[in-house]
Amino acid sequence: MKTKRIIAFLLAALCLSFAACSNNDKGDAADTTATGTSEVKAETETISGMVDKVKEYYAEGTNFVYKADDDKEENMDFMFTYFFEDEKYLAAVEDYVLTVGDGVDTFAVIRFKEGTDKSMIDEAKGILGDVYAEGLKTTYAPYDPDAAKAAGEYEIKTDGNTVILVISMENKDDIKKAIGW
Repeated sequence: MKTKRIIAFLLAALCLSFAACSNNDKGDAADTTATGTSEVKAETETISGMVDKVKEYYAEGTNFVYKADDDKEENMDFMFTYFFEDEKYLAAVEDYVLTVGDGVDTFAVIRFKEGTDKSMIDEAKGILGDVYAEGLKTTYAPYDPDAAKAAGEYEIKTDGNTVILVISMENKDDIKKAIGW
C-alpha cells in the first residue's frame, strides 16, 4: 500500500512538473521569439506575442479569442463568425487568435499545421477577405459608412503557413507596423 502511494505521489509530481514547463502560447516571456528588431516573420512569432503587440490599438472591450479558449472542441467563433464552416479547416489549423465582439475592427491570425496544402491556405485567405471582410462591409454599409469603408480596405497577408487579417478604422498602419508587416 505504501509503495502505491509513493508511486502515485511521484506521478502527480511529474505531471505538475510537465504542466509547469509546457508551452501554453499565452504570452509567457519564454514563448516569444527574440530577434532584436520589430521585423518578425509571422510564421515564427507566437500568436500571443503578436496580440501583445497590437492590443493597444483595439478598443478596451475587444475580445481576443484563442483556439484553446474557443469553446474548446467546437471552435464556434472560428467556424461560424469567420465562416470556416467546413471542418477541414479546423482540422488543418494549428492555432489562431480572432477578435470577437462589436465593431468592424478585426485582428485575425490563423496558423496552419506544417505540411498543409498551400491551396487550402489560399482558400482560407479568400474566406477571410471575400466572405468575412466583404460581409462586414455589406453589414455596415447602411448605417456606418466609415466602418463599411474600413472593412472594404482590409489588409490580408500570408506568411508561410500563417494568414493575418487586419481591419481597423483608425490604426491599420500602426497595427501592421507593430507586427513587422
